[in-house]
Amino acid sequence: MARMGHASAAAALRYQHATADRDRAIARALSQLGEQALTAVTPFDSEIRRSS
Repeated sequence: MARMGHASAAAALRYQHATADRDRAIARALSQLGEQALTAVTPFDSEIRRSS
């Protein structure tokens, strides 16, 4: 209710599905960012791989 700025519980319940959908979209985006960060090759990583 506070996050969406609803003044009443009735309004919050009416739009609750939209919040759940948005939460899932945000979680997917954060997961993708995390996966990209884990697979990114930094200059330091490249140096370690060459010396191995």
